[in-house]
Amino acid sequence: MGREENDNAHAVAIIPVDSTSVRLRILVKADRIRGQFRASSAKDWQDVGECSIPAPPEAKAKVSLQFYQGAENVEHWARVTEFRIVRRP
Repeated sequence: MGREENDNAHAVAIIPVDSTSVRLRILVKADRIRGQFRASSAKDWQDVGECSIPAPPEAKAKVSLQFYQGAENVEHWARVTEFRIVRRP
């Protein structure tokens, strides 16, 4: 999980995952964002990290998904098979 502010990227957390299939969940509340994941065989969500949303007051915050998988110099592709945005009460 990472964030960018003023063209500077910052890693919030790097979590090695020993699974070829995971679910990702991003929770936003007020000015905070928290990332969680769970392997396809797992029952519980694992927290990845949490940080403030670095949007200036006059701008809307933006979220992007970027996937990095595997060792350097080896071709790896990540596939997103489901994507949805849900507003919770």
